[in-house]
Amino acid sequence: MAASVSCVIMAYNEEATLEAATRDVHDALAAFGDRAFEILIVDDGSRDRTPLIAAAMAARYPAVRVITHPVNRGPGSAQVTGFRQARNDILCYHPADQQVDFREVAACIPLLDDPADPVDLIIARRSGRPGYSLRRLVSSYGYILLAQVLFGLRRFKDFNFIYLYRRAILDGMRFETQSVFFTTEVLVKAVARDARVREVTLTCLPRTAGEATCGRPAVILRTFADMMSFWAKWQLRGRR
Repeated sequence: MAASVSCVIMAYNEEATLEAATRDVHDALAAFGDRAFEILIVDDGSRDRTPLIAAAMAARYPAVRVITHPVNRGPGSAQVTGFRQARNDILCYHPADQQVDFREVAACIPLLDDPADPVDLIIARRSGRPGYSLRRLVSSYGYILLAQVLFGLRRFKDFNFIYLYRRAILDGMRFETQSVFFTTEVLVKAVARDARVREVTLTCLPRTAGEATCGRPAVILRTFADMMSFWAKWQLRGRR
Protein backbone atom coordinates (compact mmCIF):
# COMPACT_ATOMS: atom_id res chain seq x y z
CA MET A 1 0.00 0.00 0.00
CA ALA A 2 1.20 3.54 -0.75
CA ALA A 3 2.50 5.61 2.14
CA SER A 4 -0.11 7.50 4.15
CA VAL A 5 -0.20 11.30 4.23
CA SER A 6 -0.80 13.96 6.87
CA CYS A 7 -1.42 17.49 5.60
CA VAL A 8 -1.41 20.45 7.97
CA ILE A 9 -3.48 23.47 6.96
CA MET A 10 -2.28 26.59 8.75
CA ALA A 11 -5.03 29.16 9.31
CA TYR A 12 -5.11 32.55 10.97
CA ASN A 13 -8.10 34.76 10.16
CA GLU A 14 -8.68 32.93 6.86
CA GLU A 15 -12.49 32.82 6.82
CA ALA A 16 -12.56 33.75 3.13
CA THR A 17 -10.33 30.90 1.92
CA LEU A 18 -10.30 28.08 4.49
CA GLU A 19 -13.27 26.18 3.07
CA ALA A 20 -11.79 26.14 -0.43
CA ALA A 21 -8.33 25.25 0.92
CA THR A 22 -9.70 22.29 2.88
CA ARG A 23 -11.78 21.08 -0.06
CA ASP A 24 -8.79 21.33 -2.41
CA VAL A 25 -6.54 19.35 -0.07
CA HIS A 26 -9.20 16.71 0.58
CA ASP A 27 -10.03 16.21 -3.10
CA ALA A 28 -6.38 16.01 -4.16
CA LEU A 29 -5.50 13.44 -1.50
CA ALA A 30 -8.69 11.41 -2.06
CA ALA A 31 -7.86 11.23 -5.77
CA PHE A 32 -4.92 8.93 -5.03
CA GLY A 33 -7.38 6.25 -4.00
CA ASP A 34 -4.75 4.01 -2.37
CA ARG A 35 -3.38 6.42 0.24
CA ALA A 36 -4.79 6.81 3.74
CA PHE A 37 -4.71 10.47 4.72
CA GLU A 38 -5.63 12.97 7.38
CA ILE A 39 -5.98 16.75 7.28
CA LEU A 40 -5.14 18.78 10.36
CA ILE A 41 -6.52 22.31 10.38
CA VAL A 42 -4.53 24.31 12.92
CA ASP A 43 -6.34 27.51 13.84
CA ASP A 44 -3.74 29.89 15.21
CA GLY A 45 -6.02 31.91 17.50
CA SER A 46 -8.20 33.40 14.74
CA ARG A 47 -10.58 36.22 15.65
CA ASP A 48 -12.92 35.87 12.68
CA ARG A 49 -15.13 32.96 11.53
CA THR A 50 -12.18 30.66 10.86
CA PRO A 51 -12.94 28.39 13.89
CA LEU A 52 -16.57 27.94 12.77
CA ILE A 53 -15.52 27.09 9.23
CA ALA A 54 -12.88 24.65 10.51
CA ALA A 55 -15.53 22.90 12.62
CA ALA A 56 -17.84 22.69 9.60
CA MET A 57 -15.05 21.13 7.53
CA ALA A 58 -14.44 18.51 10.23
CA ALA A 59 -18.14 17.69 10.22
CA ARG A 60 -18.14 17.37 6.41
CA TYR A 61 -14.94 15.34 6.01
CA PRO A 62 -14.11 12.46 8.41
CA ALA A 63 -10.42 12.85 7.54
CA VAL A 64 -10.29 16.37 9.02
CA ARG A 65 -9.19 17.15 12.56
CA VAL A 66 -9.15 20.64 14.06
CA ILE A 67 -6.52 21.86 16.49
CA THR A 68 -6.90 25.30 18.06
CA HIS A 69 -4.38 27.65 19.59
CA PRO A 70 -6.21 29.68 22.26
CA VAL A 71 -4.13 32.71 21.29
CA ASN A 72 -2.22 33.65 18.16
CA ARG A 73 1.34 32.31 18.31
CA GLY A 74 2.49 33.57 14.94
CA PRO A 75 3.61 32.05 11.61
CA GLY A 76 5.40 28.75 12.00
CA SER A 77 3.63 27.72 15.18
CA ALA A 78 0.80 25.99 13.33
CA GLN A 79 3.28 23.83 11.42
CA VAL A 80 4.99 22.77 14.65
CA THR A 81 1.68 21.92 16.31
CA GLY A 82 0.46 20.01 13.28
CA PHE A 83 3.65 18.02 12.82
CA ARG A 84 3.70 17.04 16.49
CA GLN A 85 0.19 15.61 16.19
CA ALA A 86 0.40 14.13 12.70
CA ARG A 87 0.11 10.34 12.52
CA ASN A 88 1.08 9.33 8.99
CA ASP A 89 4.16 8.44 6.92
CA ILE A 90 4.42 11.57 4.76
CA LEU A 91 3.97 15.08 6.09
CA CYS A 92 3.15 18.19 4.12
CA TYR A 93 1.36 21.45 4.71
CA HIS A 94 -0.85 23.93 2.94
CA PRO A 95 -1.33 27.61 3.80
CA ALA A 96 -5.01 28.44 4.02
CA ASP A 97 -4.38 31.64 2.07
CA GLN A 98 -4.31 29.49 -1.09
CA GLN A 99 -1.03 30.91 -2.39
CA VAL A 100 -0.24 27.50 -3.87
CA ASP A 101 -2.43 25.11 -5.85
CA PHE A 102 -2.45 21.99 -3.67
CA ARG A 103 -2.76 19.79 -6.75
CA GLU A 104 0.84 20.73 -7.53
CA VAL A 105 1.88 19.75 -4.01
CA ALA A 106 0.01 16.45 -4.24
CA ALA A 107 1.78 15.64 -7.51
CA CYS A 108 5.07 15.65 -5.56
CA ILE A 109 3.94 13.13 -2.93
CA PRO A 110 4.76 9.99 -5.00
CA LEU A 111 8.37 11.20 -5.30
CA LEU A 112 8.81 10.56 -1.58
CA ASP A 113 8.06 6.85 -1.81
CA ASP A 114 9.25 6.10 -5.33
CA PRO A 115 11.10 2.77 -4.90
CA ALA A 116 13.36 3.58 -7.85
CA ASP A 117 14.59 6.89 -6.42
CA PRO A 118 13.15 7.66 -2.98
CA VAL A 119 13.82 10.97 -1.30
CA ASP A 120 13.37 12.12 2.30
CA LEU A 121 12.57 15.77 1.75
CA ILE A 122 11.18 17.87 -1.08
CA ILE A 123 11.80 21.61 -1.19
CA ALA A 124 9.56 23.69 -3.42
CA ARG A 125 10.94 26.83 -4.96
CA ARG A 126 8.56 29.69 -5.69
CA SER A 127 7.89 30.45 -9.33
CA GLY A 128 7.82 34.13 -8.32
CA ARG A 129 6.60 36.34 -5.49
CA PRO A 130 3.38 37.97 -6.76
CA GLY A 131 1.91 40.60 -4.48
CA TYR A 132 4.95 40.86 -2.23
CA SER A 133 5.65 44.34 -0.87
CA LEU A 134 9.13 45.79 -1.24
CA ARG A 135 9.78 45.15 2.46
CA ARG A 136 8.75 41.54 2.15
CA LEU A 137 10.84 41.06 -0.99
CA VAL A 138 13.94 42.46 0.73
CA SER A 139 13.40 40.37 3.86
CA SER A 140 12.68 37.22 1.82
CA TYR A 141 15.80 37.40 -0.33
CA GLY A 142 17.90 38.62 2.60
CA TYR A 143 16.69 35.72 4.75
CA ILE A 144 17.62 33.15 2.13
CA LEU A 145 21.05 34.68 1.54
CA LEU A 146 21.86 34.81 5.25
CA ALA A 147 20.69 31.23 5.82
CA GLN A 148 22.76 30.04 2.86
CA VAL A 149 25.87 31.60 4.40
CA LEU A 150 25.28 30.61 8.03
CA PHE A 151 24.22 27.02 7.43
CA GLY A 152 25.97 26.05 4.20
CA LEU A 153 22.76 25.88 2.18
CA ARG A 154 24.09 27.50 -0.99
CA ARG A 155 23.00 24.57 -3.16
CA PHE A 156 19.36 25.38 -2.38
CA LYS A 157 17.92 28.44 -4.11
CA ASP A 158 14.69 28.95 -2.18
CA PHE A 159 13.73 27.20 1.04
CA ASN A 160 11.04 29.28 2.65
CA PHE A 161 7.93 28.16 0.75
CA ILE A 162 6.54 24.59 0.67
CA TYR A 163 8.09 21.36 1.97
CA LEU A 164 7.12 17.68 1.95
CA TYR A 165 8.76 15.24 4.37
CA ARG A 166 9.13 11.53 4.92
CA ARG A 167 8.24 11.10 8.58
CA ALA A 168 11.35 8.98 9.18
CA ILE A 169 13.64 11.97 8.64
CA LEU A 170 11.84 13.82 11.44
CA ASP A 171 11.85 10.95 13.94
CA GLY A 172 13.63 12.01 17.10
CA MET A 173 14.13 15.56 15.82
CA ARG A 174 13.52 18.20 18.48
CA PHE A 175 11.82 21.33 17.14
CA GLU A 176 13.42 24.37 18.74
CA THR A 177 11.67 27.28 17.03
CA GLN A 178 8.06 28.15 16.22
CA SER A 179 8.52 31.12 13.91
CA VAL A 180 8.90 31.28 10.13
CA PHE A 181 12.42 29.95 10.72
CA PHE A 182 10.99 26.53 11.66
CA THR A 183 11.17 25.08 8.16
CA THR A 184 14.79 26.16 7.76
CA GLU A 185 15.65 24.66 11.14
CA VAL A 186 14.25 21.33 9.98
CA LEU A 187 16.10 21.58 6.66
CA VAL A 188 19.42 22.26 8.42
CA LYS A 189 18.95 19.28 10.73
CA ALA A 190 17.78 17.02 7.91
CA VAL A 191 20.84 17.87 5.79
CA ALA A 192 23.03 17.09 8.82
CA ARG A 193 21.36 13.67 8.85
CA ASP A 194 22.30 13.16 5.18
CA ALA A 195 18.70 13.42 4.04
CA ARG A 196 18.02 12.83 0.36
CA VAL A 197 16.66 16.15 -0.89
CA ARG A 198 14.96 17.02 -4.15
CA GLU A 199 14.01 20.51 -5.33
CA VAL A 200 10.96 21.26 -7.43
CA THR A 201 9.28 24.49 -8.57
CA LEU A 202 5.69 25.26 -7.60
CA THR A 203 3.56 28.18 -8.72
CA CYS A 204 3.25 30.91 -6.11
CA LEU A 205 -0.17 32.54 -6.44
CA PRO A 206 -1.17 36.02 -5.26
CA ARG A 207 -3.24 36.18 -2.10
CA THR A 208 -6.87 36.87 -2.99
CA ALA A 209 -8.24 37.60 0.50
CA GLY A 210 -7.14 38.18 4.07
CA GLU A 211 -3.93 39.76 5.29
CA ALA A 212 -0.40 38.43 4.97
CA THR A 213 1.34 38.27 8.34
CA CYS A 214 4.84 37.17 7.31
CA GLY A 215 5.69 40.68 6.10
CA ARG A 216 4.96 42.36 9.41
CA PRO A 217 8.03 43.97 11.02
CA ALA A 218 7.53 42.03 14.28
CA VAL A 219 7.35 38.73 12.40
CA ILE A 220 10.44 39.55 10.34
CA LEU A 221 12.42 40.53 13.43
CA ARG A 222 11.43 37.38 15.30
CA THR A 223 12.37 35.22 12.32
CA PHE A 224 15.86 36.71 12.04
CA ALA A 225 16.29 36.59 15.83
CA ASP A 226 15.39 32.89 15.85
CA MET A 227 17.82 32.27 13.01
CA MET A 228 20.72 33.87 14.85
CA SER A 229 19.84 32.20 18.15
CA PHE A 230 19.64 28.78 16.49
CA TRP A 231 22.91 29.40 14.61
CA ALA A 232 24.72 30.18 17.89
CA LYS A 233 23.40 26.99 19.53
CA TRP A 234 24.13 24.99 16.37
CA GLN A 235 27.76 26.06 16.51
CA LEU A 236 28.10 25.25 20.21
CA ARG A 237 26.63 21.77 19.71
CA GLY A 238 28.98 21.03 16.85
CA ARG A 239 26.25 21.11 14.18
CA ARG A 240 24.14 18.34 15.67
